[in-house]
Amino acid sequence: MSRSLGSFAQGDTVTLSVWFKAPTGVSGAMAIHDGRAGDPLDSKRFVSMVGNGTWQQLQITLTLARADTLWVHLYGDMYTNTSSSATSATFVDYDDVQVTKNGSPLMQEGFESGLNVGTDPTSLSSWYTCAPGLATLQTATGTPDQWKRDMI
Repeated sequence: MSRSLGSFAQGDTVTLSVWFKAPTGVSGAMAIHDGRAGDPLDSKRFVSMVGNGTWQQLQITLTLARADTLWVHLYGDMYTNTSSSATSATFVDYDDVQVTKNGSPLMQEGFESGLNVGTDPTSLSSWYTCAPGLATLQTATGTPDQWKRDMI
């Protein structure tokens, strides 16, 4: 799933962090990038980590070489999941997405009110499911402020 972060100036430093929990051997991943049609994808970073069954933190810091518009993406286990192999045993839980711009808070999403899913990938206020035919978003059992994502 993805969310627009808006526009940034050349030299801005953007830090993105998120907590994830995945079964042992299942990967959580996130990216921050500028990838839209006609964009050279020069403002991008990607990080992934193999889960161990406990909460772990992913973090990316990016300093922009030019003014740009950025998006954040949270991925399911992109290394083992396909539309036919995704099961609850390979879900990845995400919580507490935080974004700072030049050290100041820009966005914090703890999903306390659920996941605000929209249809506009450029929206600054809602999450967009990148592959709606393959994606399953559901409330984590007993914990309404965490969300599971099983496919990119």
